[in-house]
Amino acid sequence: AETFAESVKFYRSLARRVEVKTPDPHLDLAVEAMVIANDGLWKPPAFLHGAMSWMQHYLGWRGWYGSDALGFHDRVRSAILAFAALQFQGGENRGALPHTLTSKSVYYNMNEIYLDHTYYHYLWTGDRELLGSLFPVIDGILTWEKRRLDPDGNGLYESCLNTWISDSHWYSGGDTAQ
Repeated sequence: AETFAESVKFYRSLARRVEVKTPDPHLDLAVEAMVIANDGLWKPPAFLHGAMSWMQHYLGWRGWYGSDALGFHDRVRSAILAFAALQFQGGENRGALPHTLTSKSVYYNMNEIYLDHTYYHYLWTGDRELLGSLFPVIDGILTWEKRRLDPDGNGLYESCLNTWISDSHWYSGGDTAQ
């Protein structure tokens, strides 16, 4: 009974870190549920792809935007730095980030999402020091993107394994305006 009471106290405190008061009490409860669900994605030093399955640290999936919106700025910073530390320094993927914290390759191109997450984290926090420290990482990603996805230099990049539907469509090196 004591453990249950402590659990309820903990989760109520966690759920109410964001206060919402709308005319719809169900919407207010949904926000509390979102906070708890977002917390379930956190496994230091980064976010999991899912809290119930696919429990791996995939780059660019879920959690990051919501975590900043919910005030978990320290977690987003940790995830940003965890992936930045793994940037490839040599070989054909020089400059890119791996698609998971345990990967030695770039199967999914989530580098663009990483840049977007980093940008939005900066908008939430204004952390210029973090952004400045990431300049070599950002430059490396952009150099990799140019080399890998725009080999003919025409300014149009291949959209390769960087979308939610990635597993279900073909890549031919074709140009896109994405």
